[in-house]
Amino acid sequence: MGELKRFEKKELPFEADLRVDFIRHGRPDYELHPEGALDQEAIYWVLKEAIAFCKTLKPDEVIWFWKSPRNRAQETAIIYESVLEKNGIKIKKIKTQPLAQDASTGPMFYKKVEAARAQDPETSVGWFDFWSTLEEMPADSEGPKDVADRVLQMVQMFDALMKKNPIPSGKKLHIILFAHEEIFLNILQSTIGRKLGKGKGPTYGERMQLDFFKGQKPSDDTTVNLNYRNFDGKFAYHNDRKNPANRNIYSLPE
Repeated sequence: MGELKRFEKKELPFEADLRVDFIRHGRPDYELHPEGALDQEAIYWVLKEAIAFCKTLKPDEVIWFWKSPRNRAQETAIIYESVLEKNGIKIKKIKTQPLAQDASTGPMFYKKVEAARAQDPETSVGWFDFWSTLEEMPADSEGPKDVADRVLQMVQMFDALMKKNPIPSGKKLHIILFAHEEIFLNILQSTIGRKLGKGKGPTYGERMQLDFFKGQKPSDDTTVNLNYRNFDGKFAYHNDRKNPANRNIYSLPE
């Protein structure tokens, strides 16, 4: 009898059932475009990040791009697309996702910002810090809760994709989402369990990685491992099919 052929188990690119990387857009110049465009220095730094990121990808990952409709996020995605393609990595699907856009803010909001700056001229009132801590948002603007609702909708989409698993056996779906600082906020707060202070949010071009894991039973909540800077955290997504109003994300003990 001939020698039996040995079959080695194929190693998957990562353990999670789905990986999602949130990438903040590069530093925008609003003089170049009303929605922000990347100047040569910003392009250089995004290219550097994209090249480093490309080296972390494995052959059996199926790459999808989701991107905010804002110009600064679109340009950041184009740079990543170019780097991946030059390295022979195909992007299977590219989608502009309106849920990933930045917070919509109007004139009434900016009047509040200017009033706060006038009240304390020696303190630099940053847009994000002011927006993320303002208790009463003007009627013409989205607040943190509005953006959190959009993020929850995206997490629900990720959860549904993970369970549907629309890719070939032996491969893993990896979604790369190009978005804004506000989009990180709710997930980081839910995981870290405290509000982000000044300088704690993502810098331009920074990445936050989420690994989604199915529960053992269909009724189990989805668990998500988060990696951000030197921080590892964990949260869960509760999908109440009978009452969608009860869907939420919540932190888990480490």
